[in-house]
This record gives sequence, structure tokens and C-alpha cells, in this order.
Amino acid sequence: MAGLTVRTYSTALSITANHQPDTVYAAKFSLPFCVALALIKGSCGLTDFTPETLADPDIRQLMSVVSLILDAGLDAVHPARWPAEIEIKTNSGLSYCGQTDFPRGDPENPLSAGDLLQKFYDLAAGPWGEQKAEMLGKTVLDLEHVENLAALF
Repeated sequence: MAGLTVRTYSTALSITANHQPDTVYAAKFSLPFCVALALIKGSCGLTDFTPETLADPDIRQLMSVVSLILDAGLDAVHPARWPAEIEIKTNSGLSYCGQTDFPRGDPENPLSAGDLLQKFYDLAAGPWGEQKAEMLGKTVLDLEHVENLAALF
């Protein structure tokens, strides 16, 4: 990849413009790290942030070609919108572009029911284990038919 440019609003950059996160926590607030992680791993969820991914040389190399740019037009529509544009330039000279006005999961760009349930399972499995997370997810989805909520507590 020859380059990757993210254009967005000032608040996003003030929080996420860290090009060299040195902890897993800092990586969660590093737009270059998150972009590289998502491109290499295919996901950017809570369980993807580990000491191993933080030190991954492929992720670190990809981070080095990420440019972050404040876009005045995108800044002007924030906070009514939460916009970002991305352009990927390949080594062969091709460009691929994408944009969004609202991040995935925003009420204006909601997750599908399946994606929301998967996110719940991914987050709940850590503290409760996969079996309990699955039971909780199924119970909540069928709450109107549950006669006794004691099993949830």
C-alpha cells in the first residue's frame, strides 16, 4: 500500500491522532492503529487490542503510511454528523475511497440485529464466559416470554 489518508473533523483528531501508541489502552484511541488493525485483522473489537497486536510489525508498518487530515468541510458539519473519509492508494497507482457521516453503531447507521448480538457475545464472554453470555443474549432477545428473571442474576 502506497498510502492511506483519513479526513475527518477536529474533535476526532484531537482524541485519536496518536501515531505511536505505547499501551493497549492508548491503541484504542489511535486512529492509525485502529485503521491498520482493521485492515490486517479484519476486525477492530475489544478482544483485538492485545500486547501482541500492539507490537505486530505488520500493523506498525501499515500505521506508518496512515495520514490524518483535518477537513474543514467535515469539521463544519460536526457534531450534527460524525463524518470521515478514507482514501487508500495502492502501489500500482489505484485509489479506493469511502466515506460515512455516522460511525457504525450510531442510531443513524445502526448495527443489524445479528451484528449487535455478536458484539454482545464478544463483550460479555470475557467476564461471564461464552455459555453464560449466550444464555443472557437469548434470554434478553426473548424477554417478553420469560416468566422468571431470577436466572439473569
